[in-house]
Parts: sequence; C-alpha cells; structure tokens
Amino acid sequence: MNSDLAQATALAASLDTRLGLGAHGPVWRGQAAGTGSEDPADISRVRARLEQAERRAGAILEANRAVLVSMAAALVEARELAGEELGRWLEQIARIPEVSTQAPGADECAEA
Repeated sequence: MNSDLAQATALAASLDTRLGLGAHGPVWRGQAAGTGSEDPADISRVRARLEQAERRAGAILEANRAVLVSMAAALVEARELAGEELGRWLEQIARIPEVSTQAPGADECAEA
C-alpha cells in the first residue's frame, strides 16, 4: 500500500470488519487486510469512518493554524525539530475531542 488513503482505508476497514470495533461488534473475523468486504453496508461504514477522521483532522489543523505556521517557520530555520524543542511545540497543540468512537450502523447490529 503506497498511498495514505489506501493505508487509511485498510485501517478503517480493519476496525470495522476485523478488529471487533465496528458494526459487527466484538467479533474477530480474520479477513485479509483491505476493505474486508464488498458488502455495500461495510463499504459505507468504512467510508463514513474515513470521512469522520478527515473532518477531525481538518478541525485540528484549523484550530492550531497559528501554532503550525510558526512551527513550520521554525522548522525551515532549524531544519529539524526534535526532543525537548519538538515537545515544546507539540504542547501548544490544542486537543480536539472525538465526536464518536462508534462506527455508523453499529447500534443496528447490537440490536440484532
């Protein structure tokens, strides 16, 4: 898997279809990595998980724009940020809480 999107898709699919963290509940299904299923419902849940992660990433970046711009300038100047110096920058990053850790549709399978 070369692209970030391919890796994120495989992770989201694994969460939903292999690792017991999705609509199927705490069940190990042992499928190969990838989308795990061609079932439209599974694909829809994986897509929703990816879209939620993308929205959260955007919110984190937007909330921290000023710090990140300053951090980028410091990185250009120093050519490397590591150790305590990097830690000081990362301490300034505002945390954005997750809206939901449950995959869409998970409550439907729990009722079945």
